[in-house]
Amino acid sequence: MVHGDLLIDDKLEITGRIKVPFWERVMFTQEYNLYINSERRLDNWSDWKRIIPELA
Repeated sequence: MVHGDLLIDDKLEITGRIKVPFWERVMFTQEYNLYINSERRLDNWSDWKRIIPELA
């Protein structure tokens, strides 16, 4: 198990052992998840500094 502050994922539904996430989800844009309303979205990896400015 890996702990972190952000989960960058393109899956429609998060599944796994943890029922209450301790991370903030960042939706990685794919054609099949465009309809999901996400506050934080990453369209391509070259734009990661916009999502994670404290690491830039």
